[in-house]
Amino acid sequence: MDYLERVIKETMRHYTPLPIFARNVEKETQIGGYLIPEGTQIATFGSTFTIFPAMLHLNADIYPEPEKFNPDNFLPEACHSRHPYSFIPFSAGYRNCPGIKYAMLQMKTVISTLIRSYRFHPSDKCPTPKNLRVMFSTTLKFVKGCYVKIEPRT
Repeated sequence: MDYLERVIKETMRHYTPLPIFARNVEKETQIGGYLIPEGTQIATFGSTFTIFPAMLHLNADIYPEPEKFNPDNFLPEACHSRHPYSFIPFSAGYRNCPGIKYAMLQMKTVISTLIRSYRFHPSDKCPTPKNLRVMFSTTLKFVKGCYVKIEPRT
């Protein structure tokens, strides 16, 4: 289950479930070398700070070879060497998703149950990773779907 959790997290690093979220700038904040004053107008959300997790998750300063799928990015020693907010698929801080632990348990339960009984392969209708397109909605979605072939294990 540890490896499965690393695979799920690495998948969410590449395809973040929440492509964008916003926070109000309630007090003067220092981020990197930038000072963000209270009430600053950022992006089109008024006095809201907009966060794009994909920009963080695909940052080469945080994840070596960020385009490469590597579940070892989530080994305990790798996680301890990074900032705690370097991976935020469901937001972060006191306003993060309250169901994040439940969601992880649910994903691990469903995936582990399915892969014990079935084999999964890309279907002929599935685009190659190079041609896979996603769209921003409430959550990240595939433009034309992502089809798989399912075969029972024997």
